[in-house]
Amino acid sequence: HFSTSSNTGNAADTADADQDGIPNLLEWTCGTNPLASNPLNHGAVRNGAALEYIYTRTVAAGSAGATFVVECSTTLAANDWHTAGITETIINDDGTTQTVKASVPVPGGSQCFVRLRVGAPP
Repeated sequence: HFSTSSNTGNAADTADADQDGIPNLLEWTCGTNPLASNPLNHGAVRNGAALEYIYTRTVAAGSAGATFVVECSTTLAANDWHTAGITETIINDDGTTQTVKASVPVPGGSQCFVRLRVGAPP
């Protein structure tokens, strides 16, 4: 999208050329266009004692070594994000993108916040 693979300027992983609040790394790994303002394809619904978080990721990003980690917290405190008990299932794979469902256990009656942490390839 930027005619360079250099991690600088508008092409930097943390840059947001389209000003939609989503940095380039997340746009690339989740398959959205970093030059067009658009939302990420993700969402969450409660299903019994679990929260089901569904997101889309690109096969190319995974093959390149990008990491995807779903984390949850009941407080939003910096030291309260964890992955214990979270399971992931690929529910669709068209060879280019994968739709992933993460099942996040919710402690009895409490609120639960979910986030997707994405790491750049090495």
